[in-house]
Amino acid sequence: MTDNYDTETLKAIIQEAKRQGFDDKRIALNLGIARDNSAFGYVGEDQMKATISEFHRRGIHLEGIADRMDLPLEEVLRLHGDADLRIGLHGGVWVARPGASHHESNILKLIALGRKRLAADEAGGVIWHNPNSNETLALLVDALGLEGTRNLIASVMCRAGNDEPTAAALHIPEAAAMAVGVGSFPTSETAPTLQ
Repeated sequence: MTDNYDTETLKAIIQEAKRQGFDDKRIALNLGIARDNSAFGYVGEDQMKATISEFHRRGIHLEGIADRMDLPLEEVLRLHGDADLRIGLHGGVWVARPGASHHESNILKLIALGRKRLAADEAGGVIWHNPNSNETLALLVDALGLEGTRNLIASVMCRAGNDEPTAAALHIPEAAAMAVGVGSFPTSETAPTLQ
């Protein structure tokens, strides 16, 4: 469809379409060109983002894009710009959507609940509270943050070998260790609940 247009003509068409409020994806679709076409005028990191977006549109998974572009998977994820994507300890990319019980915002609510419980225990004269595995996980996230907790679990898992001894060593739910292994930490199975 665009064989009749030179690059300068395509640039003019694209600029006019952008002026009219169309986004790059729709412009590319209507013109029958790839989003990483030079007529869009992307440079540097924007060109890389457009290339990743085009590969993704074609159904190429993120690991395949990283291979094709000769970039680390972490860099492809950063350029792709989806904060809900996570890389697993053993490869693969997994998703944690906002609003799900396993999303960071809900874990942070749990930590606030845990702090209230500890404060109530102290006010009530309780000297020692033996936390269950879910509470231990919440305390780890509170102390180390999500990334620090993930790194701690991954480190222990690398030494212990798999999920069960890792969970036992850290006194956390086994599902949390499994989630770190596949990159979906935290998950709905590991989202700790305080009773």
